Amino acid sequence: METTLRLDAGRHEPPPNPQFWAQAAARAASLLVLDDLATRTPLVHLIDILTRLASPDAATRSAAAAPYGRLFRDLASAGHDLSDAFAAAIATSETLIVRHLQGSGHAMPSAIMEAAIHDLDVIAKLTALGAAIPDAIAETLGVDPAHGGLPALPDRRVRPERKGEPTLNLRDLAGRAGVESLVTHYSMHGSGHFARARAFVWRGATGTNQLSGFDPVMVHDPIRAHDLVGTVDARALLRRNTANLLRGRPANNVLLYGDRGTGKSSSVKSLLQEPDTAAWGDDPDAGSVPWGLLRLIDVPKSRLGDFPTLITCLRGRPERFILFVDDLSFEDGETQYKDLKAVLDGGVTARPENVVVYATSNRRHLIREQFSDRPDPLNTDVHGQDTVQEKLSFADRFGLTLTFLSPNQEEYLAIATHLAQLRGLPIAIPDLRRRAISWAAWHNGRSGRTARQFIDDLAAELG
Repeated sequence: METTLRLDAGRHEPPPNPQFWAQAAARAASLLVLDDLATRTPLVHLIDILTRLASPDAATRSAAAAPYGRLFRDLASAGHDLSDAFAAAIATSETLIVRHLQGSGHAMPSAIMEAAIHDLDVIAKLTALGAAIPDAIAETLGVDPAHGGLPALPDRRVRPERKGEPTLNLRDLAGRAGVESLVTHYSMHGSGHFARARAFVWRGATGTNQLSGFDPVMVHDPIRAHDLVGTVDARALLRRNTANLLRGRPANNVLLYGDRGTGKSSSVKSLLQEPDTAAWGDDPDAGSVPWGLLRLIDVPKSRLGDFPTLITCLRGRPERFILFVDDLSFEDGETQYKDLKAVLDGGVTARPENVVVYATSNRRHLIREQFSDRPDPLNTDVHGQDTVQEKLSFADRFGLTLTFLSPNQEEYLAIATHLAQLRGLPIAIPDLRRRAISWAAWHNGRSGRTARQFIDDLAAELG
């Protein structure tokens, strides 16, 4: 009689025979469009377990305890149960469905739809088998499952829900409606590698997998627009430009120029916390902006030559990307700016509509200029003025330049007062103002960064 995969396999029942596990292993290896899951937790461990349990050799079957231990540790470390782990893998794997979404935007072909339905059904059945696996392994070890057998796989760790955090529930991914729900999730929150985080650092690709060069930042700076004081007009323009990017409208590259510590970098990073109604109030158009698709890619200055590779990797993806270059400037003789200049405007390869470049700098013209650069009759550069213009034109490639100036004393005190109120510090306003002025005089002068450092020190003092 043929053995079939059961959805009701439970603990402390007679464990299935090797034929059953062989069939389960074959089904686990039959994924058609979610095939990337076979290299990810939990499926990579489940395939190993099922293959060993299907073996006619007793020693091989008992060796299933090792991959079971690896699966148990991975689930426990992530705070997942088996269902959560599969949902997380589906959300963050580079599957054929994800690659289809990078295409022309046409409806999903029926063959891919049917294959996705098949794959999700297989995953549901494998998830249900998780309860029967510990007893099957215990039997191979000669242990009575009811007395001293292997513990069950971990349950989901209860966490407080965070507003706006994307969730994917495996129970909702059944049939055609489940596939459509998955595609909707991808289109709202991103997919594949770029669903693993909202912020990434470009480290450089290794081997043939170019996506490996994007290192996820699992805990990024939680700065919000509501935390920032001043420069409202500049930040509003930055937010509007980013909203245009997310809506698929034309968006400019942006240069944030100004004094140190004035909130240039924080303004860019705060975009990952949008929409922020505490800062901007109720925005009637907020619902049309898919903020969940925004990704911030930190590109070190030493990696500017990789911009063509970055563009190739990001072109056509459903997410929207800010390539962020912090503290951008070049000394005389440095030529990396030419790689970035071609990407900003004028290169043979057009900038994708889902990518913009945001850069911060303390220099308006970015490239250090010398008096010797000025036209000189004795200069050996026949076209010396052209050299000067080449340097000056670099900053002009940014369609939007936003200026951040150092705050005056009242603006600085307003920042310090706002930060103290956000933290609920028990200090009288006159005393706070007096100490903030003294801190600025003894430290780095008046700036938003100085105010934050003062509040950090005060919070530690007040406990």
